[in-house]
Amino acid sequence: MFRPRAIGYVFAAMMVTIPGLVFAACPTSLSDGIQMTREAPYFDVRLTPLGGPAIREERAMERNGARETVVTTYAHALAPLVRKSASSELRLDYDGDVDGLAQLDRRGTWSSDFVLFVNGDRKAPGQLRARFLDKGAVDVGVCRYDAWRVVVTTAIDGSAPSEHEHLFVPALGASVRTTALDASGNPRSAVVFDRIDVLQ
Repeated sequence: MFRPRAIGYVFAAMMVTIPGLVFAACPTSLSDGIQMTREAPYFDVRLTPLGGPAIREERAMERNGARETVVTTYAHALAPLVRKSASSELRLDYDGDVDGLAQLDRRGTWSSDFVLFVNGDRKAPGQLRARFLDKGAVDVGVCRYDAWRVVVTTAIDGSAPSEHEHLFVPALGASVRTTALDASGNPRSAVVFDRIDVLQ
């Protein structure tokens, strides 16, 4: 659940101990990597730092009864660079400086033109736009984080724009929840993780 600051919240960073069961302390940075897991249907995301705001994401999920792995590198958690799956590689070459995303809460918006490459072939130009909505708190399992709510719009020439709402945690430099929006801006689908851990 996302709790806007407008209604108030108390930030909790906690170690929870139950007889016979111990939850590790909540990750406070991305320095050692983090792992977020949804139990059913199985979905696992592992994030590791690449220097600056850049991160590497490895997703493992079950689809049609088979395990599928997708690896994506990001110039910033809100700006994907390269996505590799078993069948394809997608790459976005940006014109803009992604460093501007670090001040999104003050700037309000950030945008950049890009060129999409598919399996190394230039396919189409487009634009990525990030729009800051508000600040609040998000729970991931027993962990609670200060977060920004951001809508990212990806528009590729010749295709309808796609929009996703991100709950971005500045302390982690990572998006911990992403919700696909329909053309009217209403939630269409989302992945809600059951827990977050320091990567082992």
